[in-house]
Amino acid sequence: MVKLQFPRRKKSLDILEFSLIFGIIVLLNAFVAVYFFRLDFTEDKRYSVSPQAKDMLAKLDDPITVEIYLSGKLDPDYERLRRAIEDKLEQFKVYSGTELVYRFVDPSAEADESIRERQMSMLMQKGVQPMVYLKEEGGKKEQVRIFPGAIMTYKEREVPVQFIKGIRFSDPATYLNQAVESVEFELLQALRKLSSEDFVDIAFVEGHGELNEQEASSFIRTIGNYYSIQRIDLSKDTALSRFKTVVVAQPKMKFSEQEKFVLDQYLMKGGSLLYLIDPLEVRQDSLKNGETFAVIRDLNIDDQLFKYGVRVNTGLVQDLQCGVIPVQTGMNGETQLLNFPYYPLFYNFSTHPIVKNLDAVYGKFASYIDTVKTSGVNKYPLIFSSSNSRTVAAPLQIDLDNLRKDATPENFNQGGLIIAGLMEGKFTSLYKNRPSPIPGLKVIPDAEKPGKVVVVADGDMMINDWDPSSKQPLPLGYDKYTRAQFSNSDFLLNTLDYLTGQPLIMVRGKDIVLRPLNKFKAQEERVYWQVINLVVPALLIVLIGIALYIIRKRRYSRFGNGSN
Repeated sequence: MVKLQFPRRKKSLDILEFSLIFGIIVLLNAFVAVYFFRLDFTEDKRYSVSPQAKDMLAKLDDPITVEIYLSGKLDPDYERLRRAIEDKLEQFKVYSGTELVYRFVDPSAEADESIRERQMSMLMQKGVQPMVYLKEEGGKKEQVRIFPGAIMTYKEREVPVQFIKGIRFSDPATYLNQAVESVEFELLQALRKLSSEDFVDIAFVEGHGELNEQEASSFIRTIGNYYSIQRIDLSKDTALSRFKTVVVAQPKMKFSEQEKFVLDQYLMKGGSLLYLIDPLEVRQDSLKNGETFAVIRDLNIDDQLFKYGVRVNTGLVQDLQCGVIPVQTGMNGETQLLNFPYYPLFYNFSTHPIVKNLDAVYGKFASYIDTVKTSGVNKYPLIFSSSNSRTVAAPLQIDLDNLRKDATPENFNQGGLIIAGLMEGKFTSLYKNRPSPIPGLKVIPDAEKPGKVVVVADGDMMINDWDPSSKQPLPLGYDKYTRAQFSNSDFLLNTLDYLTGQPLIMVRGKDIVLRPLNKFKAQEERVYWQVINLVVPALLIVLIGIALYIIRKRRYSRFGNGSN
């Protein structure tokens, strides 16, 4: 009887299997070397880089250096933000057209206190602001100062990057998750500031008492990094198509029909408009005497805005979430900072990219808007008042003596008032079926292209205060009484970016799902999970070893029986 040569046949099959696997690996490596790709299986795509980032990074032609100061012994929540920054920079390195170097630096690591404080002071001067959080460990509480920011350098220029900024009204877990969501946007915004060479043309309307360059100097300086700004007089300049956006910032006098027509036809051609409107006139200088009045201001644009889908109401918003104002409380001129409900703090936003993850915005004598039905136009509310707000109809007297009385929360029950809104789509002209107010110019009755309109019912939102000692403008949104920095500038810059079609603004729409641990349950079950983590892996290894031993024993016992 002839015996079968199973071992020789098995050896041939093993060689064939090895050759096949080796060949597949070589082909896969060759494919990956030529066609680069990454797979992100997370639900929220947290490890993916946006198309906008890939495009911006590919155009870089000089090395980039990023120095991050969120380092050292951090609370787990802040450590998560640190890892998110590192992960995002690692992803940027893959797509960058040039060398990208980053490093983490702990500002508190310096042993010498004087040197450490000097280094921290330099960081703050460069624009990286610290924050303090309460760390609790083992029943002990400790205040920890960290610098959640970075300095990005490109072509011998540097800009600060702040990952947590402004005034937050949400709990730490929520605002830290928002910071994680915003990491990519903040890094790209800094890179845009360093590498931007093509400036977009925008226009500021003048001739109706709009904000001048001093009143809006802080914001104009900010957008000067990205935009070329021109001031136009609508009575003389009727061709606006060269501008991506036209801004009407706190007008105080009436618009003529001819001027309205110019703006209207610009919108019909696919333009975009930003209105910051105060429908009431409030003489704030009179507050020094303890009182002032709010009276209706006729700008002659109500019909135009209504046609576009929004009504600006002639009333002021009072909000218990508000700023402060100095009020004389003593006979000898003593003053005290008291809550002033006419200075509302806005921290309720929609999920639109313009306002997503935005910090609180400071308002002054704000009004509110309503949206109205308009065919072909989509409406998106952006900013809302708090749940403890109400409206006061004009005309009205504003008396600082009333601040000494305790507010009644039950009377502030008109929450969710819309302060700012976006309308976009194909608009219908205010002058449809009407003669042209400007001889020789034909009326475009319906929009040729989709346009955009943003209306903010607070013209003061763009006004900066001034430092009396240095005679320099304070940052927009900075409250000189509480020394708090609000996000007015971010909101208005985001609005301009969206209106002008800046693709980077869409990066703000990214969502990362927050999956926090139950800290109390984790503490209670700490020993249980420690045992599981230590014992189960060891037990699995033992079981796998036993299983492999049994399988090997059975295999060789069969082989031995077959060879007899």
